[in-house]
Amino acid sequence: MHSLLETEPFESLAPVLRAAAGALGSDSPVTLIAEPTAVGALALAHLEAALLDAGIAYRRRVPPRDGQESAAIIISEGSPQEEPEPLGSGPFRLHLSPLSVHALHGHDGSSHSGTLSPVAQAAALAAELAPAGRRVRMLRPWLLAGNWLSDALDTSYDPVYSRLRDHLRDEGAFRVVPIPSVSEPDATLLPTIDAERLSATKDSWSGLDEQQRAEALSEIAAPEVFSGTLGTARLEELVWHRLVVSNRPRDLHSQFAALQRRFSDDALEAVSTSIDQLLSTGEVE
Repeated sequence: MHSLLETEPFESLAPVLRAAAGALGSDSPVTLIAEPTAVGALALAHLEAALLDAGIAYRRRVPPRDGQESAAIIISEGSPQEEPEPLGSGPFRLHLSPLSVHALHGHDGSSHSGTLSPVAQAAALAAELAPAGRRVRMLRPWLLAGNWLSDALDTSYDPVYSRLRDHLRDEGAFRVVPIPSVSEPDATLLPTIDAERLSATKDSWSGLDEQQRAEALSEIAAPEVFSGTLGTARLEELVWHRLVVSNRPRDLHSQFAALQRRFSDDALEAVSTSIDQLLSTGEVE
């Protein structure tokens, strides 16, 4: 794996996460604290994967409760902060919350900013703690889920999501493919799509040239464009940039949706079930 801390979105946070990774081994056990939400569960899953792989004792506290812990990592949500919180010592305290960051620079040199989710932050810390860990590697593609579950892609282009997606693609965590290359995409993500047209396109896809493929994808996307139910950036990801992990039957966007639906019922149960499944298989059922 290539270090996430070397990428632009992590520039301001990297020193804090490196210091935290260096301190955790000597300050265990550590308490992991989060709200019972999809973002909280995903961040915890990355952290627990690393702590298990590194042999560091921990306990999970969901939802947060009053009490002072000897060492703690606190996952927060809400409005993004402009600067990361410094690492607390005596006792160890690390706060992972949404962070406004510079994500990438355009061809004209202009900076594009966005929000770095606590999920991606937890994944970056996990990779510092256990870079060769089996569970950490298995969960690596899920670091995108925090940004995907936010509303940034519904309102505008999300440069943080795009930068992290390209980083993971380049290191081989998944393939980025158009929807005809996905075996069983979740139909609820594109509610007005023409299923028959999509099926016909999948059957003929291998025989189409580049121009024909571009035209076919535009035709597939047209009902969603006219319905206006999805933001342009999210629609582009769902039609042109689906994420497929080798040897997994469902694409990641479909799994992100399945996990999000789970939290509409019993959130506390969803946290436990989701983390257990992610740590054992890297997927949610």
